[in-house]
Amino acid sequence: MWAAAEWGWLNASIVEGSNPLINGKNSARFHGGYASIGWFITGENRPQNDGKWASVQVNRPVFNGGWGAWAITVRYDYMDLVASKIELFGGTQSSLIFGLNWHLTNYIAVKFNMAHSSIRDAFGAPQDNGLVDENGRNKVNSFTTRLQVHF
Repeated sequence: MWAAAEWGWLNASIVEGSNPLINGKNSARFHGGYASIGWFITGENRPQNDGKWASVQVNRPVFNGGWGAWAITVRYDYMDLVASKIELFGGTQSSLIFGLNWHLTNYIAVKFNMAHSSIRDAFGAPQDNGLVDENGRNKVNSFTTRLQVHF
């Protein structure tokens, strides 16, 4: 089993002499992050090397007659694109993501994710294209698949 989390801030500034962002201001600050947990149901682990994740060592690689390594994951993401001081209302988005990862070998993986995202306070997004309703809200469900080659 493993767990990981990150949180970050972005300070965006306009170069001196350029047009200001909004209302005469030349900077904005945004933040966001995630927390995730995962578990290899086939017994592998995510080793670390000097504080960084190292490659997964698959116990029974597919091309050697095995099943590969299978992991289930859960992740929560949050992003805030509201800068009220300059009246920029890009909204907030929170997502709950469930994943199933299949590591065929130490270097090849196929990853499947199902996500449910909620968008709030996105008053800066156009309503005429269906991105948000009149309250700056929307919900999005998605399914993604990714082929990953590590080298």
